[in-house]
Amino acid sequence: MSPCRLLLALTMVGGTACSSAATPAPPIVPSRAAAPPSADVVAVQTEGTPDATVFRVTVRSDDTGCAQYANGWEIRTPDGALLQWRTLGHSHTGEQPFTRSGPPVAVDPRQILWIRAHMVPNGFVGDAMTGSVSTGFRVATPPDPIHASNAPYEAPPACAW
Repeated sequence: MSPCRLLLALTMVGGTACSSAATPAPPIVPSRAAAPPSADVVAVQTEGTPDATVFRVTVRSDDTGCAQYANGWEIRTPDGALLQWRTLGHSHTGEQPFTRSGPPVAVDPRQILWIRAHMVPNGFVGDAMTGSVSTGFRVATPPDPIHASNAPYEAPPACAW
């Protein structure tokens, strides 16, 4: 049996048949542009009491130095109210991911919160997390008005390194 007939017999169900015509090349698909540098919140841990809850936030960011680094993270309610802004005063090029705590904040353990990191120079780009102290946190895309609020609570100081 010829190789072409053998191939035809083996691939008749959902396969392709041999032919003398050349197989067309697959179309060339342009590559997608590289994503902008981002700061992703990858974990959130809490401890304390409802009157004094400490948030430990782990961020993975595309830090390269003072021109591109995660300069802070924030905690907001679903309606966009800011509960806390934690300034990060330097880049973390040699420490990825990194975890930083904020000062204690009063929060109802059942209150849904959004936690996201800010990246110089691109703003709030990257994964955010939502959840509560009582249920834990998961990665999600913030809804408006949180997503629309792209300004940090305070102007961060100059980058130290």
